[in-house]
Amino acid sequence: MTPAATLSCTTAVVSALVGLAALTLSRGPGASALRWFANACFLAACFSAGNIGVGLPLADVWTERAARFTVSVAALHGAAWIVYEARSANRTLRRSDRWLMAGGCSLAVLGFIPGCLVSAIIVPRTAWWGVVYRDAMPTTGGMFAYGYFCIALSILTYRHVRRVRAGDHDALGSVIGLGAMLLTGVNDSLAASQVTHAPYLLDLGLMTTVLAAGASLARRFVENARALEASSQRLAATQQELVQRERLAAVGEMSAVVAHEVRNPIAIMFNALASLRREVPLADNPRASALVAILDEEADRLRRLVDDFLDFARPLSMRPGTIDAEALVRSAVQAAAAAVPSAREVAVRVDESAGSMFCDEQLVKHALVNLVTNALQSGSPRAEVEVLVVPQPDRIRFEVVDHGAGVPDSARTRLFSPFFTTRATGTGLGLSVVKRIAEAHGGVVEHRPTDGGGATFVLVLPRKSSPVWTDLAVD
Repeated sequence: MTPAATLSCTTAVVSALVGLAALTLSRGPGASALRWFANACFLAACFSAGNIGVGLPLADVWTERAARFTVSVAALHGAAWIVYEARSANRTLRRSDRWLMAGGCSLAVLGFIPGCLVSAIIVPRTAWWGVVYRDAMPTTGGMFAYGYFCIALSILTYRHVRRVRAGDHDALGSVIGLGAMLLTGVNDSLAASQVTHAPYLLDLGLMTTVLAAGASLARRFVENARALEASSQRLAATQQELVQRERLAAVGEMSAVVAHEVRNPIAIMFNALASLRREVPLADNPRASALVAILDEEADRLRRLVDDFLDFARPLSMRPGTIDAEALVRSAVQAAAAAVPSAREVAVRVDESAGSMFCDEQLVKHALVNLVTNALQSGSPRAEVEVLVVPQPDRIRFEVVDHGAGVPDSARTRLFSPFFTTRATGTGLGLSVVKRIAEAHGGVVEHRPTDGGGATFVLVLPRKSSPVWTDLAVD
């Protein structure tokens, strides 16, 4: 097989394979325009297959028929590209598009008529580098067909260049391919007219077009696939969060019911213990006094548990106002220190530019009390607890730092989950309430290890909370 026939055969195979890939991808959503690109690829494969005969020593009649076939297919190829350009740009066919298509289809029909576009005269021609062709000479109508092909390619190339300038980088591959096809088409038109002795290069231009446009399409589909994967991951995360919210809502409702039912018996227990102390001389009976003390301690523990349940279950009724940040922190630290009898000191460091913030004073104070209480209950009683207030342009950071045992690595991912605790006497609701309060204000709460050991909890709240202030139900 001659080099010219080998090039034509290779182009035919490559174009057919790319066309099959484009036809498969066109079945996807929003990719129907690829069917016309697949048609253009198949027509390019047919053109190159017909060109194989030009480079082989066939009988004159077969060479003439192959030439007529390639001229007809080239005209249809141009028409297919016109439709594909319009579909890929998401627009309808213009009047100029319809005229170009009508011209292409008419030339395709005329190409099959003997002697209309291609004569029966076969002329052997030796091009550069010793490549030999057996050409069927074009008629005047055939020269017109070559002109149509070049004009259609010029218009298509210009339109794709405009799309690239407008920011449609997916059209860059088509610009490269159509430009190569235009240059090689002009070369082949001049060579077929015996103006030059250049070899036929349109097969090479067609293969460049198919590969360049196909590579651009492949890149776009890869990007779409990545975007779809990212969207699927976000959807999965949203679904998981929704399920978690539904579970927490159910747990919150159950907690409210249980806490309400348990609260009255606890009150009765405290009344009974108070009456028992008044009526029974416990001072003369150490064993009875110890048992009553145990009952009093456990009843108080149960009451604190019920209070935590109610804090978690009840809606957050927001009553915002302008609050001084330093006064808010010192009040929360004082309340936490009173609730946790301890020798540990709490050092409050407030930047002088802290200023004020717009928030619900009671809720934010409750969140800070929870964080400071946790810090006081962690680690050695001799280690100091630090509370830092760090102002930022549009938000304020509250950092509660302890130097205790810290949070185990295995517990960090579940730290703000309801009912998860690392303490034997904890309910696991304090940090989840802090998280709800932070999110209700449009802020966040985070944990990080303290340098040298311990835990640091950071509560970041906006100075002017953006959410609409409403009663927020349990999440």
